[in-house]
Amino acid sequence: MLNQQLEISFDSHHELYAMLVPKDNELRRLAEICDYSFIRSELASKYSEFMGRTAEDPVRLFKYLVLKMYSGLSDVDVVKHSLYDLSYKYFLGLAPEETDLINPSTLSKFRRLRLVDQNLFHMLVGKTLEVAKCRGVKLSGALIVDSTHTEACYGMHKPVEVLRMHKKNLLAALRKMGAEQCIPDLAEHTPAGDDLTAEVECCQRLCEHLRRQKCLEGVLAVQERMRNIDEDLEDLAEEGEIALDKDARIGHKSQAHTFNGYKTHIGMDRDSRLVTACVVTSGEAADGPQLDALVEQTRQAGMEVESVTGDTAYSLTDNLEACRERGITLYSKLHPVISNGTRKDDRGFFLNKDSGMMVCPQGHQSVRKTRATFHPSYKGKVYSRTRMIYYFDVEKCKRCPQRDGCYSGGKCKSYSVAIQKDIHKEHREFQQSEEFRLNYRERYRIEAKNGELKTVYNYGKAESFGLQRMQLQCAVSVFTCNLRRILRITK
Repeated sequence: MLNQQLEISFDSHHELYAMLVPKDNELRRLAEICDYSFIRSELASKYSEFMGRTAEDPVRLFKYLVLKMYSGLSDVDVVKHSLYDLSYKYFLGLAPEETDLINPSTLSKFRRLRLVDQNLFHMLVGKTLEVAKCRGVKLSGALIVDSTHTEACYGMHKPVEVLRMHKKNLLAALRKMGAEQCIPDLAEHTPAGDDLTAEVECCQRLCEHLRRQKCLEGVLAVQERMRNIDEDLEDLAEEGEIALDKDARIGHKSQAHTFNGYKTHIGMDRDSRLVTACVVTSGEAADGPQLDALVEQTRQAGMEVESVTGDTAYSLTDNLEACRERGITLYSKLHPVISNGTRKDDRGFFLNKDSGMMVCPQGHQSVRKTRATFHPSYKGKVYSRTRMIYYFDVEKCKRCPQRDGCYSGGKCKSYSVAIQKDIHKEHREFQQSEEFRLNYRERYRIEAKNGELKTVYNYGKAESFGLQRMQLQCAVSVFTCNLRRILRITK
């Protein structure tokens, strides 16, 4: 049950904020640039109006999540910092002397039970663009699109390998701070083979020994690594294994480099560099088919799209036709395979432009490809047709749940695509123009935005498991990133 009464504090200690938190402090400016009360009205339906005890203020809990993205701290550490950091307290709306803070587990409950709306991202992005317009920030109408990958929280490792990795990180932190005397002899012992039971006992004894060392109680680096081990041990006790992310998939950054996780497809305004649209998918999803959703989200957020700039993944025939119908100029270089338009029975097959291989609807990638030229005849005339043929692993096709109608039981499974030469003649000529070259040159800006999300907001790795949690992480990260960008523009 939400507290419907407005609480007004008349504490003289608030004068400390005026003296100790400068007006140009970034957290102070973040608190003043936006009215966060919209969170309370949006989440009102998630709370009972008359039943239950008074809940924590959802606005303050959401601000905790923003602080978490801003600082890169864990739930436990961000609550601890808000106990003594006045800039954190100012942002959260706490009194300077207030010490009765929330339990860190409340943030986990808040994410899991309250922030489950699929439209959360659109609401948050729309709010940032609304703030930008009120501050006089102009949107250019030129959209730049690209995708960035995020590693899954739980990698494709055996439980014993994960425990050894966390134990290694813990010992490295102890050596870095010069606390070798706290490391017991048992820590250096690694059970032979993949003996999970022996590794669990070794980690338990190590953590128990370090907790008895009073000199390590306030060392943040050591405590964080011990909490990682404790979480893995809890997963083993409850689930029988360290939880793996079932929504994550294998994606390709290049033909030789793969990752296990998710893809985030981003749309960004060219001039203001504000993120206007975002779609989170599993790692194997193609970039090109997401263009329509990015354009539609941008329009719903309040920005009219006049042009779109993207790499070769967005030069699908459907995208070219859709942009022409909507009056949008598409600055995307053609690809001889992506831009084919003759095969209508694609059945969900798509090209991964990073690896250069075709991917089937089940997510399996072709193992090899070849280029072949045919010379069919029609009404006495001989034509030249070039096709790219992709071959799949037959053993996977035999076990595939979608093999009916796709694999007929032959010795090989292939998929061929016609490479067209003249169907995109108009766009090829447009590629040679000075207008295309100047606009395509601006595509680097979204690469910088991807780097900012990963380095500043720790978006390179998922904080939890599941596609829904990944979408929430994306929403809060982009919301915080956009607000800080507005601060830099208006400063």
